Amino acid sequence: TMGSQIDFRTQPRGTLKLTCPITYGERVLAPVIAAFAARYPDVRVDIDQSDRVVDLVDEGFDLAVRIGAIRSQLLVARRIGTTSIVCCASPAYLARHGTPNAPEDLARHACLTYEFSPTRNQWRFLGPDGNERVVRIGGPMHANNGRMLAALAAEGAGIVNETDFNAA
Repeated sequence: TMGSQIDFRTQPRGTLKLTCPITYGERVLAPVIAAFAARYPDVRVDIDQSDRVVDLVDEGFDLAVRIGAIRSQLLVARRIGTTSIVCCASPAYLARHGTPNAPEDLARHACLTYEFSPTRNQWRFLGPDGNERVVRIGGPMHANNGRMLAALAAEGAGIVNETDFNAA
């Protein structure tokens, strides 16, 4: 009829089930999610923080935020940001064990390894010439959380190869 109008503007509603890495979620995504929730009050955001690889379909996730390469042809990925990987150690550790001057020196150090690294016992470095250098590493501690590894490194337990937001 003449007097009725159809409103084609739709407001998102429902539940968005999101999975993201623990520290990245807290440090980077929390303000973004809060702003999203303020803009779309009819959307409930259900957040699962985990550093492990998840199966989006089997676990019922709508969205996954992850760091690194996507290893599945079945997923659609969009880059939303970049991060750097940095090698870190405490001054106390370096005073006791010496400072590595080249990636290959790390083979003789206590390197702290990360459960969800695609190459757990190898660290990869890109040289100034653009060539990749792969170093086989090992050490006394292994964890499934990057922030824990950064905290252990800060306490002098060894060297960590970590994302910049975990190392901060």
